[in-house]
Amino acid sequence: MNHGGIARRLINFARILGGRLPGSLAHCNILANMLFGAISGSAVASAAAMGGVMHPQQVKEGYDPAFSTAVNVASAPTGLLIPPSNTLIVYSLVSGGTSIAALFLAGYVPGILLGLALMVIAGIIAVRRGYPKPERPTLRQAGVAIWMAIPSIFPDYFNYGGVY
Repeated sequence: MNHGGIARRLINFARILGGRLPGSLAHCNILANMLFGAISGSAVASAAAMGGVMHPQQVKEGYDPAFSTAVNVASAPTGLLIPPSNTLIVYSLVSGGTSIAALFLAGYVPGILLGLALMVIAGIIAVRRGYPKPERPTLRQAGVAIWMAIPSIFPDYFNYGGVY
């Protein structure tokens, strides 16, 4: 997924969503981990893909390497909560047939709340440490980022039709 460019497209999309918030690269890392985790269903894959791309960018822009690593490691487990999650599927099998659709529906809210909580914490730390805010992207840049992310995001949601 990383070699094919999915990680880069998701990061560019997350940068648009992260906007001009203080510490926006940390917010971008969290959002990209949430998106990548939702696609792959794996925290390890999410941490590896996003960390390999985001960490050098964050360090280059003046972020503390320990903070960059902490943001990536803390946000990667959202992939275990936001469907489709391999962990939820295994739980369904082990528990004797709990509905996978019900587990998937139950995973959205905690996964999104975890991501939002991490973004609040990252924002507070970014303000205290004075991390830079990026320039506002142009409408064209935002449109290109969204258009390029569509092939990475939507095939996964077609699978949901079969589950629900």
